[in-house]
Amino acid sequence: MPTIRSAGFSRLLLALIYLLVAGRVSAGPISVTSGYVDLGPFSGPLLLAGERGFTFHSRMGRTSGFIFALNCNDDPLRCLPGTTLNVGIRADTSELGGAATLDGVTHTGLSGPMSPESIAIEITGSLVLPALAPTAVATAPFTLTGTFAHTVSGGPEVTRESLNGSGTVTVSLKAHSAYPGSWYVTRLFYSLNHDLPADWLSADVGLVGQPGSAVFSNGSFSIRGSGADIWGPTDAFRFLYQPLMSDGEIIARIDTLTNTNQYAKAGLMMRQSADTASAHVLIDVKPETGVEFMTRSASGDSTSFIAGAMQPFPVWLKLTRTATTIIGSISADGRSWTVVGRADLPTTPLLAGMVVTSHDDSVTAESLVAQVSMSASTLPSPWSLTDIGDVGPAGGAVFAGGNFTVQGAGADIWSTADAFTFLFQSVSTDSQITTQVTSLDNTDTYAKAGVMMRASLDPSSAHVILDVRPGGQIELMMRGASGGETAFIAGTMVSFPVSLRLVRTGAVITGYVLSVLSGGQWTAVGSVSSSLPPAVLTGLAVTSHRAGTLTTAVFGTTTVAAGSGAFRSQDIGDVGIAGGVAYNGQSGTYTVAGAGADIWETSDSFQYAYEAFCYQCVFVARVVSLQDTNPFAKAGIMIRESLAADAANILLDVKPSGDIEFMVRTSTGAPTQFISSAKVSTPVWLKLTMDNATTVTAWIGPDVNQWVSIGSVAVPVGAWASPLAGLAVTSHDPSQLNIAVFDRTP
Repeated sequence: MPTIRSAGFSRLLLALIYLLVAGRVSAGPISVTSGYVDLGPFSGPLLLAGERGFTFHSRMGRTSGFIFALNCNDDPLRCLPGTTLNVGIRADTSELGGAATLDGVTHTGLSGPMSPESIAIEITGSLVLPALAPTAVATAPFTLTGTFAHTVSGGPEVTRESLNGSGTVTVSLKAHSAYPGSWYVTRLFYSLNHDLPADWLSADVGLVGQPGSAVFSNGSFSIRGSGADIWGPTDAFRFLYQPLMSDGEIIARIDTLTNTNQYAKAGLMMRQSADTASAHVLIDVKPETGVEFMTRSASGDSTSFIAGAMQPFPVWLKLTRTATTIIGSISADGRSWTVVGRADLPTTPLLAGMVVTSHDDSVTAESLVAQVSMSASTLPSPWSLTDIGDVGPAGGAVFAGGNFTVQGAGADIWSTADAFTFLFQSVSTDSQITTQVTSLDNTDTYAKAGVMMRASLDPSSAHVILDVRPGGQIELMMRGASGGETAFIAGTMVSFPVSLRLVRTGAVITGYVLSVLSGGQWTAVGSVSSSLPPAVLTGLAVTSHRAGTLTTAVFGTTTVAAGSGAFRSQDIGDVGIAGGVAYNGQSGTYTVAGAGADIWETSDSFQYAYEAFCYQCVFVARVVSLQDTNPFAKAGIMIRESLAADAANILLDVKPSGDIEFMVRTSTGAPTQFISSAKVSTPVWLKLTMDNATTVTAWIGPDVNQWVSIGSVAVPVGAWASPLAGLAVTSHDPSQLNIAVFDRTP
């Protein structure tokens, strides 16, 4: 059985000796008011924040402390249903490392208890393991205690601050595959956010005159911040943030800001650290509705004003990071965005979140912030990103809200070799790719963004591309063999946004476009006979046509369909009459025929056209039409745990009357719950998004650029072994089929 290492006692003994020798001044205590520790079986982030601007950022795992709950994964007797699971943690910075900030000063040399600067923490708590099932989630309260030892202004005297806090631990479990009858811990999530949603931290940055605060209620944040300003070489403000480990974006609507001073600020920031002099990029709004986009390019440098705009409250703000570039944008409605400015911040990871400063140390300014969303660019499976050829600066991609934002440099896609950024996946049969190019920066008249099928990642590889240039020129081009010349096949003119589609049938690849200038219909640009192999790389291509400059392209809903459209289909439950799905490659529509009594109560009967789903993914489709076989007939989109009739699921559907239903069955065999409704007319776009591993949000809209949320629900999709997503149709009458038509392209 696993045993606690004796090193813990040795470190404790050394700490006691050091206290006797060095002499320390006791201070504190510091209340840790927000933070989290997120641990799978191996490792995860540890982030704490509290009074006096205290923050501690680190990462821990099995080898960097004692994580007692993980012991049961190696010892089945510790993980039997009904036994008590110790969810405690014990660790210090001799193993953790990391950086801490207090009173505006950042301490980076944290080490073990013999060091003048160190942190030690202990979490205590326990829970009783539930009855065995395929998966389960259990929660329990915990208490955090610890110490933060540090010097002041580099002097010899050591101040010892005590830490204390409390919160809730969520333990994700699955049945142990090696030890039948026992549990296996898959994730531990410790949250100290009493007034905040999980993952958010709140702290004062720099020396502020009054302590700030952040509270979450009814879907909005109330953030109060003091401080002299965010300007010059140092800052003082309230920061509500999360770590951003890669490319990503944050969006928020600033509804109000107290007018404590004409230079008070509320906005969004990406920042290297919680240090008062940290490099950052900021987009903010002042009380008189002036928007500022600013940056401090290096720690301790002066802050630079880049650009500004005017936008009345409420004002939507967005920061998008792709590669080293951060773009600040504003909007009046959260749908149509205007770029305010761009700045470079090469460091990864960053802290991203919301800021408030009163510009007056004697008071706090309050800002109400709503519609906050933050997403990292973890690309949904099976997408991959690479630069092909000598591109100059590296490209990048962000996936958020169902859209890809891709940055790419490179000289061109032309002649005998290419240089561009490629977001791709592998497809081994006849297939098609469809996307909407919403925008493309005009770095050069020959810059390109489009869809491509390619034999390999070699710069000289054979390929077929359908692209659009900044002026609206469409190009269908092909390199027939590796190292051969690229040939222009056909073209036309369009306006943005434009939808592009490549369809491969055998050796023939056809390009289609859809835009206002094409009459709102899919129009063939041309066809080529290619020598591409059966397995090709299919995806999105972006080149700036300037090797030293990145261009940015925004792609809307993107689908890659193999064969009849990538969907598999099955009748779920006792449907009465067998259903099915048919795909039209040219129109891009799916015709789904389904019978069945209903999708309701504890068991369902319907036709399901489905594909694999990941909890970072988005599922989008438009219901073009459905038959009126019964007032309760349904056609919609569904995320489902399995193909069992009583499986957990989330359903967003429309009935023949135009009534929208958002419903959920949270676990196998549970009754279906009605969440919310709306009234529309078909055709209607439907979308289900995962805000995190446990929250699904439903959206409806007349097109893919105008979405309205009708509700969210907590379902542990992230814990499902093999989640599915697809199109669902039930006639609500087992004696007849309902025919519904869907499409998934704008």
